[in-house]
Amino acid sequence: MSPGESSIGLKQFAHLFLSGDDSEDARGSVIPESLIWVMVSGISPMRAFLGSGISDCIARQGINVTLIENGCGLPNAGYYFALEPEEYLLPVVEKNRLLQKSVSDSLRFVYARDSSSFKPFDREFVSRSGPHIVVGAFSLLPGLRKDYLEELLRISAIYSLNCGINKLFPDAIIIANSGCVVQKSGLFDSIAAFAPKAAFFATGGISDEAAGRFNIKQLDISTGFDASFGKRLPPSGPFFSGFTNTLLQKIGSSLKGR
Repeated sequence: MSPGESSIGLKQFAHLFLSGDDSEDARGSVIPESLIWVMVSGISPMRAFLGSGISDCIARQGINVTLIENGCGLPNAGYYFALEPEEYLLPVVEKNRLLQKSVSDSLRFVYARDSSSFKPFDREFVSRSGPHIVVGAFSLLPGLRKDYLEELLRISAIYSLNCGINKLFPDAIIIANSGCVVQKSGLFDSIAAFAPKAAFFATGGISDEAAGRFNIKQLDISTGFDASFGKRLPPSGPFFSGFTNTLLQKIGSSLKGR
């Protein structure tokens, strides 16, 4: 079944997260959390495109989402969230600046060019009940090494709502604009060893051999979405609703098991 063909509606699936024993009251002070990484090679618009579309789609179901974006190039997700140019362009112009924005009651966005600039969000979600999903959208550096993955993990942990009680590892990893360069760099070997339980998804340029070896689900984003170019809105459409549903099913067992 492809991501766009899932039979369970998003609202129905989100209800499983937001009901019963998964509330904050039932778990004490521990909030169920999951981590999703969107990783792109080089300077690519896919980082903001996928990061904003996935995060917005999840948050619209009432699930708290923190989107972290790190890397050079434009657009960043602030463009799709209709932030003013002086907001979403500032970290692009000034390397050490950090952008933090509450986009809605259920969605927070933070962006920095330099990984050392990240710090805890200065505002809470309107409601802390139910699960929290951290979506990290990162530009891959040439010659990926384990210490870089550790740095991405450190950045992601800053935005956990559990204050270090549980260490987050990615439950799902989406790799965009991969192509031969990423395959030759040993990216899949490095990530598979780093996060062996993560579900892998990829767009473009993945050989059948690599896809089979690493159990990668290949995504076709050429149809079934509204790119929203010029509309200053997160991309949406059947692709995003279907794929987000697939993501929630992949990470659901992890959230309920923590």
